[in-house]
Amino acid sequence: AQAIKQYAADPARVVAAGEGGGGVLAYVIGFADREHVRGIVAVNGAAAGRVAENEPLQRLAIYAADAAKSRFQEQSQATIKKLR
Repeated sequence: AQAIKQYAADPARVVAAGEGGGGVLAYVIGFADREHVRGIVAVNGAAAGRVAENEPLQRLAIYAADAAKSRFQEQSQATIKKLR
């Protein structure tokens, strides 16, 4: 919320993004702070624990991708399957 005010960002366009461990953190932030985060981009990252439901009034746009030779590919693919 502070960054939105400080940088005059559009609150409807806030996205948590990361790769590897940062992708895991993007899921954590996105699922935990739906009031501020509207999207998640996770590359080679897996959601820790249960994947949150996509609530109709606070929808999250999610882009998830993995690299074929990533050490996180199996976990990333499992998360993508849960999101479908």
